[in-house]
Amino acid sequence: MSVFAVTEIKLDETNGRVVQAKMGAVITKGAEWMAALKVVEVIDVVNAIMAGDDVFTIFQMGGHPVPGPKLKVIAYPEGVEGVVIDGPETPGMTLQDLPRF
Repeated sequence: MSVFAVTEIKLDETNGRVVQAKMGAVITKGAEWMAALKVVEVIDVVNAIMAGDDVFTIFQMGGHPVPGPKLKVIAYPEGVEGVVIDGPETPGMTLQDLPRF
């Protein structure tokens, strides 16, 4: 099982759902805390979670990265899968609060 972090997202302007994310692997040893970020489709985030990996959000607060809530998979009524915050939302740490690209 791996741990990934999402630092930025791109939303679908028509429905507000995540369509892409900047995601990278979290490194647990050494000076770097995160591998290089890359832009991925939301299905790649979904697949990582479905494979048993943990995917967390990372927010910038006071110029420093702060771990945010974990993401979970959601199935929308039309059969499309996406991601949302897992658990109750914390003000300032919602998907809407993540930077956009």
